[in-house]
Amino acid sequence: MKISTRHIALFISLLIIAVFFVKQFEVAAYNKNIANEESFMHLAYEIIEASNSNFNLQNEVNRLEQKNASFSLDMKDRDAVRKDIGDKLVAYRKINGLEVVGGSGVEVIIEGSLLTEEMTDIMNGIRSTKPLGIAINGERVSYRSSFIIDNNALEFDNHRISIPFTVQIVGNADMLIKALSRSGGVLDSIEKNSFGKVHISLQEKEEISLPPYETPLPFRFARISTNL
Repeated sequence: MKISTRHIALFISLLIIAVFFVKQFEVAAYNKNIANEESFMHLAYEIIEASNSNFNLQNEVNRLEQKNASFSLDMKDRDAVRKDIGDKLVAYRKINGLEVVGGSGVEVIIEGSLLTEEMTDIMNGIRSTKPLGIAINGERVSYRSSFIIDNNALEFDNHRISIPFTVQIVGNADMLIKALSRSGGVLDSIEKNSFGKVHISLQEKEEISLPPYETPLPFRFARISTNL
């Protein structure tokens, strides 16, 4: 069979066309892969962005939860502070004679020829024990009370009380006895240095009740605020 030039030219043309289609197919497949890869990368970035958003959102949730917990803690602290202030104000009022106080305590009986300086030292020694309340012959003593001995009588806060007199102290009786009766203490020193002119004795009491200070004291500078 004789192959003509025409047939050869046709064969070459068909071969070229076939190669072209193959290349087109490969290019299409390649483009498809590229498209798939781009879609995959795009999806991956979306996932990453979503993860970052979730992470940021979780951080925000955590921050708000911490803030809320902190706020709750602050509220609890405020309640605790309010209660602490209230307790201290009540204690302040009791110590300074503004409230009735009662409980166990000690009575200090003072007899003899007493000097103003000695009486001041006695009261300072009693106050240093930090009792719940003090009275003299049933008359309440405040933080502003001052004491003068004149003609064998004690004067304080418009009261005049003849010697002997009794100082009532509300507080822990055991601690008061130990503090006030110790050797070398204020009461012991005054009694010894008076060379028998002053006699001081202590009596433990299971129950002592002290009335409030008869003249109301100003109480303007501290109060419990409901806005805490």
